Amino acid sequence: MLYLKKAWSLLRAVSSFVRWGDVPLVEHDRRQKICLGCNRLDVTETGVFCLECRCPHWPLSDLRTKWRMRDLRCPLDKWQPSARLLSVDRREDMARNLHASRADQL
Repeated sequence: MLYLKKAWSLLRAVSSFVRWGDVPLVEHDRRQKICLGCNRLDVTETGVFCLECRCPHWPLSDLRTKWRMRDLRCPLDKWQPSARLLSVDRREDMARNLHASRADQL
């Protein structure tokens, strides 16, 4: 059951990353600072990993990748998914696209 939950979380995070891109740099840096100060951090030759989430040590499990994904959360609830940031960014993108299309019509 744990593997299905992790697989679903990974699928959701990757699809969100493909569709919406990275979290804003400020959010990335905030997550990074929190994790680098955590006692559950595992720095290896192959990457930076969280011992709490128990993900395999694969490139997609590397925290340097996870910090960029909007739909992921810290297993210790030290940082949450960026859903609110997603909606703000999406509204801004839509407004920019609308202004650009109106300018093209003129």
